[in-house]
Amino acid sequence: MKSEKSSKGRLYYVCENAGLGGCDLWAWCNPVGYAPIYGRGEIDDEKPRVEEGVQFNGRLMQLEMKMETLNMMMKTCVVVLLVCFISAMLMFSMK
Repeated sequence: MKSEKSSKGRLYYVCENAGLGGCDLWAWCNPVGYAPIYGRGEIDDEKPRVEEGVQFNGRLMQLEMKMETLNMMMKTCVVVLLVCFISAMLMFSMK
């Protein structure tokens, strides 16, 4: 009976010189919002990372909404400035 390791499919970092006889440094890659894959059970140290991912996504959505608001305000300011400029030009051309 063949058993599969719990780390199957899990990403990791390795020294770029590892295959050249360099160092043997490596570390697990734990991206934000990491979800267990390949049938592995939840890993206790990953739970806070999922919560961080949810918080990050919430903050990202808030920032995107603020950016949309700022973008609309900038467009409005450009239109107002153009109207003022055209009005000023018309007033001075009538004199």
